[in-house]
Amino acid sequence: MGVGQMMRFIDLRGQAVGARFAFYDTVTDSFVGERSCQTWSTEQELRSDIGDDPALADRLAQLLPDWARVPPTLEEEESLDY
Repeated sequence: MGVGQMMRFIDLRGQAVGARFAFYDTVTDSFVGERSCQTWSTEQELRSDIGDDPALADRLAQLLPDWARVPPTLEEEESLDY
């Protein structure tokens, strides 16, 4: 993670992309992702995918709103369009 790196939380709910959120790096102008995964539905998924960089996972988790920390509701799950 570079000095001055600015991460932005992106709410993907209602976008039919199969996930609820992503993160955008404003320094590199690219979405954050490890192991070809750039979107997540829960904090647990995020930490699992970015497990090899705990500092990054912790930093991104700090940006999560409360709704992103828990599994999606049944209604949300149906709208994710996996």
